[in-house]
Amino acid sequence: MFQSPGPFVNCHLRLDSKRDYYPGDEVKGQLIIAPSDIVYCHGIYVALEGKAVVTFKSLGETRTKEEKVVREECYVLGKNIPHAGVKKMQIPVATQEFLFSLKFPANVPSSFHGKFGIIEYQVVVYLIRSDTYHVRQTDRTINVMGTLDLQVEHPTTLEPKKFTPSSKRKPFKVTLQLDKSGYLPGEKMTFTIEVFNPEELVVEDITLTFVKKVVYKVRETKSAKATLAVLNKSSMDQVTPFVYTGTVTVPSDLYPTQFGRPIEIIELGYFLQIVVSSPETTLAKGELTIIVGCHARPYDPSKHGSSRGGENHGHHHDLSQQNSREDLIRPSTTGGLGQSGGGGRKMESHVTDSSRRGSASDLPDIGLAFSLLSFLPMTMKRSTSMEALRGDGKAPLAKEC
Repeated sequence: MFQSPGPFVNCHLRLDSKRDYYPGDEVKGQLIIAPSDIVYCHGIYVALEGKAVVTFKSLGETRTKEEKVVREECYVLGKNIPHAGVKKMQIPVATQEFLFSLKFPANVPSSFHGKFGIIEYQVVVYLIRSDTYHVRQTDRTINVMGTLDLQVEHPTTLEPKKFTPSSKRKPFKVTLQLDKSGYLPGEKMTFTIEVFNPEELVVEDITLTFVKKVVYKVRETKSAKATLAVLNKSSMDQVTPFVYTGTVTVPSDLYPTQFGRPIEIIELGYFLQIVVSSPETTLAKGELTIIVGCHARPYDPSKHGSSRGGENHGHHHDLSQQNSREDLIRPSTTGGLGQSGGGGRKMESHVTDSSRRGSASDLPDIGLAFSLLSFLPMTMKRSTSMEALRGDGKAPLAKEC
C-alpha cells in the first residue's frame, strides 16, 4: 500500500523542535512543498511512524520480525482514503506551506540501535495516488527517550535488597546487600558484601560487574551483553576481614529498562554480577537484576519554585513534607563508572535532595495520549528556494546501545 512508483513532489519537513522527544509529546512542524509540475492526487498527509525490527542469522537462515510501535496521521490536503468516483485534486506549481501536529502515545519505548535490532521513529510524508497507493515522499528520523517511573511501576525496587549468590564450597557463603535495586541514570549503588568463611579459604578476589543485556526475539532468541562498570576487591572499602563496602555509579546516558509491552521482540535489561574466587576456583557467583528508570523530562530548576525542606531516603516519600505519590525523584548530577571511596568509609544510605523533585504536572496527559490534533489552515508563499530549506538538516539519529 505504501510502496509504489511516483509521482514525487519536491518537499521538505521542518520540525519545530530538534531535541529529544518523550512519550506524550507533540511533534509539530511545517511541510513545505514546491512541485515542478502540476500534480494530481487525492491528498497529502504527514505520519508519525515507529517500529521495532529484529534481524539475525541462525542455522544458516536469516530471522526477521517487525513490530509496529506507533502510527498517527495528519492530513494536510484532502480527506481520508478516497472512494471510487472521487476526482483527484490538482496541486499547482507553487510553493505551499502546511502546519501539522501529531502526538506520541504515553507508553512508547526509547529509540534504540543495537547489534541485532532497532527501535526507530520517523515523521513521513505520503502522497495519496489512489486508495491502494500511498507514495512516500520524504522523512525525518527523530529520537525518543522512553520513561519508567520506579515509584509507580516498580515500587519494591526502592527498598533495600539482599542477595545470596550460589556457592560451590559449603559452608562458604557470600551475601550482597544494596540500598535498593532500582536506580536512575547518574545515581550511585551503595553495596555491602559479607563473606561467611568458617573454613578460612583463601579469597583472592571479589568482582562486581554492572552489565547491560539485550535480548532479541524472533522464533528463537539471541542476546548481546556489554559491561558498563567493574569494581574489584582492591578498590572496595574493607570494613572488617569479612565485610566490604563501596559504590558503583550508574552511567548517566542509559535508557530505561524495557521488557514486555509495548515491544515484545526487544528486551533491554541490566544486572549486577558478583564473582568471589580463590586462586584455584570460583567460590561463589550470581546475578542480581537492576531496574533503571527514567523521567518524563530532564529536570529544569527554572520551572520550579523554591525547594522543599527535608530529605528523601532511597526514593521513599517523606510524609511529613506532604509530598504526593506522583512526585518525581530527580537523578543525581554525578556521573562516571565504577567509582569508589577511600579507605575506612562506612556504607551510608543514599540521600536524594527533595529540591530535585518535580510535580505531577510534568507528566504527559495520558487521557489525550492517542488523540490526533487537526492540522492548521494552509498558507501560500510565492517563492521559496528548496535548496535553502534543505539546509535545516536532519534530526540526529539515536545513540547506539
